[in-house]
Amino acid sequence: MERYFISSYLKIKEKNIFEAFNPDSGDIDRVKSIDVSSIDAEVIIPYHENLESIKFEEVSDDVLYRKRKPYVATFKIHDLLLRNKDDFISGSRCFNHEIISRQGEVQKNKMIIAIMGDGYSFNDMEQWKKDANIVMSGFLSDPLMNEFKDCFEFMRIDVISKDSGISITGQQKKDTALETVLGCYDLDRLLCVNIKLVKKFANESLGFGGYDQVLVIGNTKEYGGAGYDGIGTLTMHKQSVELALHEFGHSAYHLADEYDYGNCVIEGDENEKANVTKETDRNKIKWRHLIKPTTQIPTLNTENGIIGLFEGAAYCKKGKYRPVFSSKMKNLGASWHAVNEEHIKKIMMHYNYRGDPTKKSKYFKIN
Repeated sequence: MERYFISSYLKIKEKNIFEAFNPDSGDIDRVKSIDVSSIDAEVIIPYHENLESIKFEEVSDDVLYRKRKPYVATFKIHDLLLRNKDDFISGSRCFNHEIISRQGEVQKNKMIIAIMGDGYSFNDMEQWKKDANIVMSGFLSDPLMNEFKDCFEFMRIDVISKDSGISITGQQKKDTALETVLGCYDLDRLLCVNIKLVKKFANESLGFGGYDQVLVIGNTKEYGGAGYDGIGTLTMHKQSVELALHEFGHSAYHLADEYDYGNCVIEGDENEKANVTKETDRNKIKWRHLIKPTTQIPTLNTENGIIGLFEGAAYCKKGKYRPVFSSKMKNLGASWHAVNEEHIKKIMMHYNYRGDPTKKSKYFKIN
């Protein structure tokens, strides 16, 4: 049997923006920038006795924009094996998983979304299966996501925890498979997980590279969620799916936050995100093709859905602009609106979306 070596070495402390939304109004409540150890390099290589060393070189926005030199390190394979001997896994080891998405036309290159629960004991498995279907249905109830229903493949991974329920800061401690905690980092609506364990379960179940995004569901009806790189967390609260969709906008579609609350940074190059800009010249705005000639720039009309240039975005009240008065990247429960929708559709074309990214739909409003 072929054996694979997997390990994570570059655990660099970096700033993560964690958000807390009001579940009733959908408005942002708190934004906190936190130093989090992230797994920046997950190495997956076929083990071979002639392999002598491996070199890591960091690629990041800071490096690409030459703000600092890249992190570079070389490790001897022999030293890594001694240090990480418990990280050998066999490709045949897996957890129970099942495709739960709607069975439409069979096609390749779907966006695979792994759904796994935490805080579900062996006796909770039937409830877990129901909850996974509820989350998937809620996700696809969003009109835009529903348009891509044949481009998604939802894979339920059955992760069994020792305890039922999840840990809640200051209230209860639970022994769960993914170490999910509600109320971490002094944000009572933040739902944190052990990223390494999440990836381990996903990799061992679906294979390395066998998924695009992960949704982790904490077994509680308290409101909470979070977004990591490629991982979204949520609870079974009725409003948590909206939060998950917002975080999915970040992780799957690389959209920026459009609210103006938080730590504002104006310096630097133009934001590469499709939905935020510093540009005020009408002829240079990223989404200029969607702006009517009669629309004022900057835009003061607060009628939602009008595409223009609205000041206040990416944590800044001044100097950065968003395309609409309020979209899902600003307020939970809002529509995506034309700029975000067009961008998302272009990405989904890589997953066999066959529609026209520029075609108006009933929820695609320009004026």
